Amino acid sequence: MWFSICQRWVIGILGHAMLEKGDVVIWDSSETVYEVGDKGFEAYLIMEGTVDILTGDGLKLSRLGKDEIFGETSLLLQTTRSVSVVAGAGGVTARKIPKSYFDEIRRKDIVVAALIRKTQLRLIASNEQSNELSRELERISVALENALSETQSPEIGEDIKQRLAQLRQKIDTTHARTD
Repeated sequence: MWFSICQRWVIGILGHAMLEKGDVVIWDSSETVYEVGDKGFEAYLIMEGTVDILTGDGLKLSRLGKDEIFGETSLLLQTTRSVSVVAGAGGVTARKIPKSYFDEIRRKDIVVAALIRKTQLRLIASNEQSNELSRELERISVALENALSETQSPEIGEDIKQRLAQLRQKIDTTHARTD
């Protein structure tokens, strides 16, 4: 909720200036926009299409679409990119938002800047936790599948394998709901 309010506020402030100064960028379907660890020089406002937000391990965290911003975290926190971004199935068209806009926001309103910073730090922590939980689930499922292959009861093994598949699907669905 707070994040979408901040996005609307930023779009409201930057919208007209971006039309005059911003550069439009187009990525084809499945094209990498940037990867974890890259240095950020600008953020992007999606004009058309979608992007998928992924952890370094490839876990899909969300999908963003028209009028949503991505790439702002590294600019606001002055860090390298904390996620990878890939263009969606139909590609994406976005307008660049230069780092200078975010620097100006920080200078103009330190309270809003502090709130945005806090929200971004929470988002990074949540992304890291999702990634770690996904890794742990994968370790458990591999260990369980290995143990099940040695079991005397194939019916029990198949039931547990089906439940694991359903759990993996739920995780994928949960991440897709943020789309």
